[in-house]
Amino acid sequence: MLKNKFLHPVLNVYSHVGTPQLVFFIALLGTLVLPIFSEDKYSLISSVFDTFFIGSVYYLAKSHHPKRIRLIGIIIIISVIDTWISYFGIRFGNGNDFILSLILLILSFYFVFKSILKTNEVDIDTIISAISGYILVGLLFGILFFILEFILPGNYSGGSDLDYYQTMYFSFVTMSTLGYGDILPITKAARSLVIITTLFGQFYMAIIVGVIVGKFISSKSKD
Repeated sequence: MLKNKFLHPVLNVYSHVGTPQLVFFIALLGTLVLPIFSEDKYSLISSVFDTFFIGSVYYLAKSHHPKRIRLIGIIIIISVIDTWISYFGIRFGNGNDFILSLILLILSFYFVFKSILKTNEVDIDTIISAISGYILVGLLFGILFFILEFILPGNYSGGSDLDYYQTMYFSFVTMSTLGYGDILPITKAARSLVIITTLFGQFYMAIIVGVIVGKFISSKSKD
């Protein structure tokens, strides 16, 4: 329970949903299933999900990195404002929107990864954080694939009309080495990013599994 619920009413609401890791995981799942409900990034459903996700990032940051919460809070406020002014039709370009999302995801990955490294024993929050980290990697590279196409069109066999949800799908397919082949990288820049995505995804799994197993063995040996 938060010590000062009157100064942090939003965090108090989030605390009733669950731990920071659980709330953040629920928000991440929302971003994955969002295309089922709406393909428009600026729809009401999308704006609500984005706001919930942004709030969960603040909740996670407040719990694991309180020293720089003011700076993070400024980024959070800007993100919420950008989400809702975009919903009402005031947009400053898709590239700017996704760069802001990229910053949020990088911060989120840092908080999640840090929470895994600092934990002393393996519990449900540790497992949730590990899964969240993997999802974040996919979302991060999905945005990078989109930004690449936004800056230099014509990188993929699917054409220059690929939206973010298609590049997100391509990111997860690449990261998991599934490779359906419906979207293919056809430029050197795209292929280089594909290589980085695959390596990062595989190394993340190897490192996180090693850390979790090591912590689990260490906690058992102390019992």
